[in-house]
Amino acid sequence: MVENEAYTYDFLILSAVGKMLAVAISIGSGFEGGCIFPSIFVGVYTGLSAYLLVGNNSEFPLLLALSCFMVGVPSSIYPIPLTMLTIVAFTLQLSSYQSGPMVVSAITSHCIASGTGLLIRLMKLAKRDHLFDDPVVDR
Repeated sequence: MVENEAYTYDFLILSAVGKMLAVAISIGSGFEGGCIFPSIFVGVYTGLSAYLLVGNNSEFPLLLALSCFMVGVPSSIYPIPLTMLTIVAFTLQLSSYQSGPMVVSAITSHCIASGTGLLIRLMKLAKRDHLFDDPVVDR
């Protein structure tokens, strides 16, 4: 890494964590506002820090890191991966070729965080749905 960089990856990660804490405190205290654009901000900072952490090489372009993290972070929190794809693709003016990795990032992060429900369906098909019932509490 170059010594004279304006931002280091640890500063960017701390800024993203600080933004998450500030949003959590403000929403928890009743301040009106949304959570989607602060999560895009966190995605930009984590994408830029991943880019700086890997190194400034041509195998991991900056636009790829930023766009995938800008879509992946909010898609893992909120169930709106297609909306995030549209917002980021139109904001960055990306073509369909450049939007392919973003689709993979959005669907992967959404499925990892929210799940697909496939495991529960397979267990119910195998007649093991009693494993997902609520336990009976003795009084």
